[in-house]
Amino acid sequence: MDTKILEILACPVTKGPLIFDKEKSELISLSARLAYAVKDDIPVMIEDQARELSNAEYEEYQKQRWWLIFMLLFPHVLIRVDCRVSP
Repeated sequence: MDTKILEILACPVTKGPLIFDKEKSELISLSARLAYAVKDDIPVMIEDQARELSNAEYEEYQKQRWWLIFMLLFPHVLIRVDCRVSP
């Protein structure tokens, strides 16, 4: 999926941001707890066709989201950790 399109798209239900799950080919809306299918690189942004996220999926995406925010805010911390761990 083109990252420029992902920057423009928002959840049609909540108008919140979306996370692209490449493995499942879905756009995830944490605010609506919905997964929108992406077919042939075209997002299907219809609420009735979206899949509800399970509690376990929601929690896993939440963890990934906070990790991404942390990496963007504190890249120097990750570099230092990586340097210490590297042989």
